[in-house]
Amino acid sequence: MTTLEHYASNAPSHLLAALDFDRLPVASYCTARRVAYTHASGASDYTYKGVRHVTFKISGDGWLDISNTCFVFRLRNSSSKAMTTRGDPSLFVERMIVKLGNCIVEDIDNYNRVDSMFKHMTPYASRTAQEIEGFGLAPSSTDVDLWRNMDTWIKPHSTFTFAFRPRVSGLWNCGKYLSLRWAPVVVELSLSPDIDCMGYYVEEDGTVDTAGGIGSYLFDEIYIRHPIITLKDSLHDSYYEALLRNEALTISMPHIQCTPHTLTASDGAIVLTRGFSRLNAVFVVFGWNGGLGARPDVFPYPKGDYVRAFDGNREGLSDDMALKWQFAIQTRFFPERMVDTLQETWAAFLEAVNLHGQDLKAPSITGYDYCSNVFILGQSLMKSPGTWASGLNTASGDCLRLEYRGLELTRANICWVITLSDCVVEIAEAGVKYIS
Repeated sequence: MTTLEHYASNAPSHLLAALDFDRLPVASYCTARRVAYTHASGASDYTYKGVRHVTFKISGDGWLDISNTCFVFRLRNSSSKAMTTRGDPSLFVERMIVKLGNCIVEDIDNYNRVDSMFKHMTPYASRTAQEIEGFGLAPSSTDVDLWRNMDTWIKPHSTFTFAFRPRVSGLWNCGKYLSLRWAPVVVELSLSPDIDCMGYYVEEDGTVDTAGGIGSYLFDEIYIRHPIITLKDSLHDSYYEALLRNEALTISMPHIQCTPHTLTASDGAIVLTRGFSRLNAVFVVFGWNGGLGARPDVFPYPKGDYVRAFDGNREGLSDDMALKWQFAIQTRFFPERMVDTLQETWAAFLEAVNLHGQDLKAPSITGYDYCSNVFILGQSLMKSPGTWASGLNTASGDCLRLEYRGLELTRANICWVITLSDCVVEIAEAGVKYIS
């Protein structure tokens, strides 16, 4: 009979790190690193009422460390009263387009909504670290209060500089250096016309004037802060020689897309998407076309039962309060039976989050938030978790659809579908090619 001693005696042995005295590897081929600043072109001032299109062009002979690149905005309060800040700095951005050379490699519409969703999918400690670059300087009594940043005030006729790093960009998180010689980077941002991403006027006694309208502000400086790496000439030339041999520098990264869908019935189906050869996961967030539900960082639960159960009515809980849903394509269903409880909905969402990024694992969402204003529906479509190109092929055949039951149109009349799929970017001597 096989015993544990048998397994232990035949297991491979390795040298402990404490007994490994080999020299550590170095990267002497990186000869210099510097931080560069590229300012936006097109206008001197940007505002939600005027010029909203911001363009950055990064070029040169070095290598761009894009993962440590961030956008910096200098916001000017042009009014005579202080203003509150509301939410994350990414709320200012409605759309982001990234080009390598003349090739579009990313085009994320509803960027502020997608970024807000990913913010809730990250651990709270990571959120806090990122909020320091933005408006997250004010104290908060609760860790998950959606309005926690409203205590940050900007003085009248003053400026406040903040920064943010794209959480949702596949290129930003690919972990590669980009050669600016063969693939100059162009980033285009469209500022959100929804001025609700800024707050209200603050009176001298500290009270917030919610009836006085949204404050007046503009951006008088916007730039990108990006590290540039210099390589030894011999290594740099070896890449160039490889490109001349018709070889390509290949970057594998996730493709993110967001599309809105109008909801017109309590029970129905939504045709979602087709055309992805490797669709890894689908996330759905709901909203309302007016009031709080229109904010890009608020995702209301599409049934009001849970909210009414905790708002003082004390109606109690039951499975009938849950939204019923299931994804389907042709005769295949994901999951195999319709989800009819909030707990299984959370389990499916958590699985989709973990498959997308093993570093996430602990979304900063409480149970009450999930069934009130931070509801995210998620479903993984990967056959082999953590393996590239193991997603569902939707390039041909029927479209993927979402079937749902029990939605309340007074809680949600629109939804946004965020899809994650695999794509490849090839940088060659002839140019850049995007493969999805």
